[in-house]
Amino acid sequence: MKIVIFGIGELYRQNKKNISTEDTVVAFLDNNEKMQGKTKEGICIYSPLHIHRIQYDTIVIMSNYAMEMKEQLLELGCQRDKILHFAEYLNRQKKRKMEVYFADKEKKGCKCLIITSSLGYHGGAIAAVYAALALQNNGYNITIAAPDGDMKFIREFQKKGIEFLVYPNLEYAKWDELFWVKEYEKIIVNTYPMILCALEIGKYRKVLVWLHESDIIYQYMEFWKDKVLEYICSSEICIYAVSDVARKNFIKNVTEYTIGILPYGIPDLNGNSEVCKGSKTTFALVGTIYPVKQQLVYLEAIKLLDEIYQKENEFLIIGNAGKYNEYVNEVRKGIGTFQNQCVKWIGKLDRGEMEKKYRDIDVLVIASAQETMSLVATEAMMYGKTCIICDVAGMAEYVRHGENGLICRTGDADSLAEQLTYCIENRDMLNIFGKEARKTYCKNFTMKAFGDRLEKGIGTNIL
Repeated sequence: MKIVIFGIGELYRQNKKNISTEDTVVAFLDNNEKMQGKTKEGICIYSPLHIHRIQYDTIVIMSNYAMEMKEQLLELGCQRDKILHFAEYLNRQKKRKMEVYFADKEKKGCKCLIITSSLGYHGGAIAAVYAALALQNNGYNITIAAPDGDMKFIREFQKKGIEFLVYPNLEYAKWDELFWVKEYEKIIVNTYPMILCALEIGKYRKVLVWLHESDIIYQYMEFWKDKVLEYICSSEICIYAVSDVARKNFIKNVTEYTIGILPYGIPDLNGNSEVCKGSKTTFALVGTIYPVKQQLVYLEAIKLLDEIYQKENEFLIIGNAGKYNEYVNEVRKGIGTFQNQCVKWIGKLDRGEMEKKYRDIDVLVIASAQETMSLVATEAMMYGKTCIICDVAGMAEYVRHGENGLICRTGDADSLAEQLTYCIENRDMLNIFGKEARKTYCKNFTMKAFGDRLEKGIGTNIL
């Protein structure tokens, strides 16, 4: 295949070794006039304006400005089907390389496939395996397929009777690669990053799509929005969102569409745990150190507290360092400004460690700028803990301020500090909030409730 590479910067340098040996790079395109007319690796560099002088099969965009470059090419009259994002091109080389991890238990019942993004200990994948377990409890035979996965995660849920398929090109697979989905009676596609796969299957089979995403994911997926709009109404697609916030995010970022609400559920590990045993109140913000999680707002709110309140209580940050090193460094510096060492960053905890840690936490803080739901908040409610939740989070729909939790204004350190202060000054209320939070979990988020919702959605009415 003759390919044109649009973009010769850092992304190209990182990925040129992954260009297929079966393909021939016939030209480079670059908007930098100083580069145009020169050669790179013996290949001519052209202005995009001269694209029609080149004979090619595909243009591969290798740039973080892929959306703008795609629009530029379309304005120049290039065919959309001949324009590929570099991730799409690289993944296509992994076609037909599937790994199967069979369940450790005998499987029976109606065969249901759940397609999801990367498997690991994060929200989307956890929601997928909990959906699998809930359906399994209702008699379904479950397989989860993903483009990649953490082996520890896969092994853990294999033992619970779930089969896994790992297919690296799953996000962008065409129907000739997806022949194996025909053996499943029900198909769920979990998370918006898998929407292209859902649309491809939806040309031939009915599919339920389950959305969880904040605005950030839609911005990343903007390159393929035209494809989504082209096929979504013609495909046999039924869309659900995990919350009204997730539903509105899809409508705002993609298009008006009829979307149902399908909240998740989580296993009941331990209810009615006691809080405030000692003299101090322990607060925790759980999540990767990442701007959207707003750890800096949390630190600013703690600084606004009375110095005695800081000294006599404990404020935890739990989560691994994200990829935004500058933000991680700001958080480190912010923690270091507390001379009384009341704030501790204890890093990432695995599932078992986090389950134990909930026993020490009195109040969970969700300060995120975007949060369609929050698994950690649901877990905290399950454990009977008080949650302070920002008003933009999907979980805020389930919190009655001053009854089963507290609400703060997103991005407002003063508002968060007010709620932290309330918890410190009204410690006796935390047990009351916790008991009501536990009731909220039992009503809305048990695996039984989740299984019933899924059964109604995919068991009889839709697929």
